[in-house]
Amino acid sequence: KRVRERKRDRREARWTCASSDCAWREASKFVWGARCLEAGALDMEAIKHQWHDFVRGVKKLASLHFVAQVCSLLMVLSGALIFYKFMMLVSNSESPIVVVLSGSMEPGIHRGDVIVLSNSPEPYRVGEVVVYRIPGRDIPIVHRIHRVLDFAGDRSAMRTAQAWSKSESLPEQLLMTKGDNNFMDDVSLYEGRKFISREYIVGRAIFMIPYGGWLTIVLNDYPALKVVLIGGLSLVALFVSD
Repeated sequence: KRVRERKRDRREARWTCASSDCAWREASKFVWGARCLEAGALDMEAIKHQWHDFVRGVKKLASLHFVAQVCSLLMVLSGALIFYKFMMLVSNSESPIVVVLSGSMEPGIHRGDVIVLSNSPEPYRVGEVVVYRIPGRDIPIVHRIHRVLDFAGDRSAMRTAQAWSKSESLPEQLLMTKGDNNFMDDVSLYEGRKFISREYIVGRAIFMIPYGGWLTIVLNDYPALKVVLIGGLSLVALFVSD
């Protein structure tokens, strides 16, 4: 009987120890899991903060890049404007570069050619190609001098020339122009004038670039294309990196 009681006590003791050991293991697992969840939560918060910092950095860089692209575009436009103003100063002409819009000067000068002008003070001669603008007409005309009347020193003749050309000052020269491809001279284009004086001359041709202005002609013929092209180039300059 005593032997059986001892065996029973030993089994109960082993069961108690096993139960305690299992409980400890379960508690350890719970604590470890809680610590893991806490660490995971901390890691997620850190990842979120790092992601937000990264997004803010990207936005800041994008803003700086956009500002740099705008500055680059403005520098290009300013450079083009400065170059044009410099050409005006050197050539002494309000329009130092013009594009031929018609075929009235063919075969020597074609539609789409670019002409560089100079408004030097030398007297004009027959045969020179000039660009003139009549008040009331927006587009200047590129034609050749067909006839020249000189009145230097003759004030009486200059007064007559002033009446003929409707000039504000006494002209020393009167010019008549004509297109190389036209049968008649340009008197019908002078708005009641018999001749034109120097004050209507924009400049004389000194250099020509064949067909260099066809893009200008296309943009003038299709205004919608001008808006699309300028808008597209502006977007490319602003948002596309080098």
